[in-house]
Amino acid sequence: MTQNELAERLRDMSDALNICGADYSDVLLDAARELDRRSWIPVTERLPPDRTVVLAWSGKRVAFGYISDGNWIDTLYGWVIPNGPTHWMPLPAPPTDGK
Repeated sequence: MTQNELAERLRDMSDALNICGADYSDVLLDAARELDRRSWIPVTERLPPDRTVVLAWSGKRVAFGYISDGNWIDTLYGWVIPNGPTHWMPLPAPPTDGK
């Protein structure tokens, strides 16, 4: 099982626990998010939330980008990423110690 498949199963389990009223669904969602942060997600499996900046892999380079009106936008230049990326990854959380 790949990291992406495991993350998706954790999300499904979290949904099931929410329906049952269990209090552990947040733990599973946190685990799924951590797996997402550590692996590239194929755009064929899932897309990031609209207008959320992520790392995007186009097959030739990595760019900071986001989806807007169905187009992938490179945040550095404001250009549409031609043909869109093949994979994306959430940005890591910023440091919490203020340094």
